[in-house]
Amino acid sequence: MKNLFSFTKEKRFKVGTLSSIVTLVVIIIAFLTNIVLNIIVEKFPVKIDLTNEGIYNLSKETNDYLVKLENNVEIIVLEEENAISDLMNEPLKNYTRLTSKISIKYVNVNKNPLFLSSRGIKSIEQDTAMIVYNPENKRFKTITSAGMFATDPTTGQTNNDEFTLESSLTSAILYVSKKEINVAYFVEGHGETYSTVLEDLLIENGYEIKKVNLLTLKDFEENAKYMFINAPTKDLSEDDILKVNNFLNNSDKLGRNAFIFADVRANTIPILNNYLQTDWGIKIENKIIMEIQDNVGYINTSQGQLPVMLSEYSNAELGKDLVASKTPMLTILSNTKPITIIEKEKGSISTTPLVSTTKDAFLKDIDSDFKEIEFEKKEGDPSGVFDIVTISTKSGFDQDAGKELKSNLIVGGTTSLSDEFLSISNAGNADYFLNILRKVSGLESPAQINILPKYIGSPPLKIESNTIFIVISVIIIFIIPILLLSTGIFLWLRRRHL
Repeated sequence: MKNLFSFTKEKRFKVGTLSSIVTLVVIIIAFLTNIVLNIIVEKFPVKIDLTNEGIYNLSKETNDYLVKLENNVEIIVLEEENAISDLMNEPLKNYTRLTSKISIKYVNVNKNPLFLSSRGIKSIEQDTAMIVYNPENKRFKTITSAGMFATDPTTGQTNNDEFTLESSLTSAILYVSKKEINVAYFVEGHGETYSTVLEDLLIENGYEIKKVNLLTLKDFEENAKYMFINAPTKDLSEDDILKVNNFLNNSDKLGRNAFIFADVRANTIPILNNYLQTDWGIKIENKIIMEIQDNVGYINTSQGQLPVMLSEYSNAELGKDLVASKTPMLTILSNTKPITIIEKEKGSISTTPLVSTTKDAFLKDIDSDFKEIEFEKKEGDPSGVFDIVTISTKSGFDQDAGKELKSNLIVGGTTSLSDEFLSISNAGNADYFLNILRKVSGLESPAQINILPKYIGSPPLKIESNTIFIVISVIIIFIIPILLLSTGIFLWLRRRHL
């Protein structure tokens, strides 16, 4: 018996046994790892998006918003899942991976005609591709097939290379989740011009747009919180001014906001200017702002190549994120009037600048026919820092509720809210405007969405979760064990001859 098991004390047996045990342990670990990875991949499908635009990934804005989402939301896709392309399906699934508050329901309404009516959804557009629905307040918003792609603001045609599904979805979720839908009045009747991009930006952020004429407008809706008067070419009447003032005063309850942006071509708007100067202590000067050549750039627009000037963010709080990212606010050179703050404090009203020029700016007189404008600075031209956009805050106090009340008037002599500047990614106009909305609405953290379209002109390169699973499985189950086993056999053969 002693001689029978004596080999177990030999060194080469011990080494070989140890190698076999190590190999067996590694195989067991690989097997268990494979099972765990299989479970993980099934529960959290992995897809690597290698597209330049990251068309399958969700933006930081969406991530930040969904983390704070409190109510349940259904995304109802009006098609069976196997009929949906990855271009639509993958971003949808990413919403559910970010929060358990969102669920996706694929519905063929031809097979299930009562599904929508059971949720109180009775009529939708013919081109509707999906519906975002809040089961708590029964509010819903439709997204059409055309709504998943960008629209050229100058031609109105759909651009199939610019994908806007995320922007449409996130804004729809924001809309159905809001406790109250605020109305924004777009005033017409004085030659005003409105940016389609501005309108879309407000709608995407959960605002309802209503175009009104002050002449026929009798009563303000309770949830009407914003009024826009953009680039009027004709003066407002005394009755119009009274309605603007009543809107902001809101029967002494305040809590409303008006945006008035001047048109550089409008030289004769004395009634509006008198109201701004007398009641608010500000004045839109009848001059044009110019800049030295070093502070001028050029952008391509629907009007051709236009010279633009850089602006400074006067309000550090509203502009800090944009300053940090070096994103400028742009306005068209020779299309901006300066705003003079006559009284920073006027009774219960305080006024501060929001956007200003650089210190190198100078002013030129406006010619009567708007043709003879000198771009070069000459002796005697006023120069220095000029305000472009200001905010005037009227404050009050509700004794019964024990809270402070505020209404805001934002005045600009600038083209900064034009389609060209709100739609391009390398200008901070849209983000800064949303920051202003956040400020005047009293939100402590941004609840505004500004997600740019994603270019899908080139085919994506993706690694599917099944591919990843197969690669990992082959490596763990075959390659690693074979390498370890080969190493063990090599060492055993080598040492048996020691």
